[in-house]
Amino acid sequence: MDTIVVDQGRSSMYGFVEPQTIQPSGNTLESKQHYLQTWMDESKRYVYLMPYIDGKMKTDLRTMLQG
Repeated sequence: MDTIVVDQGRSSMYGFVEPQTIQPSGNTLESKQHYLQTWMDESKRYVYLMPYIDGKMKTDLRTMLQG
């Protein structure tokens, strides 16, 4: 999802932290928390947390973002 937002030039408004972007930060809870906190602090955007969307809902969200 993040790739779509970046490609559309909307990355200053929306951001997605997908599981594959968190994984390289490490496997401990502390390393994941640190990664997310740093990302939220540095993004300077409003942050809304929601569960990872998969399947049809992900397709619907992608379609909505693409216009």
